[in-house]
Amino acid sequence: MSNHTYLFNSAVWEVFGDYFDQSGLKYPLEGISKIDHKKNVWLNDLMMKVKNGEQKEIFNFSEIKPLTEDQGFSFWNSQNPDLGNVNGFLVVSGDEIFLSWNSEDGCHSGSNHLHMIDRQHYTQIGYVFKGKERMSSWELHLKRV
Repeated sequence: MSNHTYLFNSAVWEVFGDYFDQSGLKYPLEGISKIDHKKNVWLNDLMMKVKNGEQKEIFNFSEIKPLTEDQGFSFWNSQNPDLGNVNGFLVVSGDEIFLSWNSEDGCHSGSNHLHMIDRQHYTQIGYVFKGKERMSSWELHLKRV
């Protein structure tokens, strides 16, 4: 079905790149994503630090319904201290993984786009909106450890 390794295999990934705040100011970001596969769920435990003088920390714990061989999409949910409970879907198309989501309270929405460079490296761009206002965005690199 897929040559993807991020999300599709249990592994640890180093995350680094740029975070853009609500004003568009750019800050370095680094962190780690731990992927673990259980029988009926894939888990993504993500922790990142934005180096903006305050050392803003971003935590996200996601549960993903495993994809089957005949489908290129799935559903996921997440618990995020800043956004609350989040529900989303992911779509796989070639070297791309697209994730879209909404918070359960309807206040926040966002999207991530992952591009597989090779089996050990990905790029990711994404954003978060609150209503019609952009809260943040990012441009990241992921490297399998």
